[in-house]
Amino acid sequence: MISLDLMGLGWRAIFLVNLPVALLVVLFGIPLLKETRAQDPRKLDLVGMALSMVTLGALIVPLIEGREAGWPLWSWLSLIACWDRCRRHSAGGSSAHPPRSPPSCSSSASDKGSGCRP
Repeated sequence: MISLDLMGLGWRAIFLVNLPVALLVVLFGIPLLKETRAQDPRKLDLVGMALSMVTLGALIVPLIEGREAGWPLWSWLSLIACWDRCRRHSAGGSSAHPPRSPPSCSSSASDKGSGCRP
């Protein structure tokens, strides 16, 4: 079994296990899922998405390119800026949209059996 080479894929043949799993999800999962819609849908936070992309880029690019470039100053400054942004955000920085409780956690459903925090 170790020397089995399906379609000349070598070790990459292990990823073929995902095919039957994906097929089962499509066949059984999609019909079971109900379509739901929010009563007060929010618009996309385009500014927040752009800032997230810039922050992830400022984190990933130095980690990938910094080593090959000999860790130049720009890579360290970028990593420090990402660290500072995350530190400020976790310290209670303002959020454009405060988190909402799920509908099942309304004040009338906050009894001990509902799983909601009082």
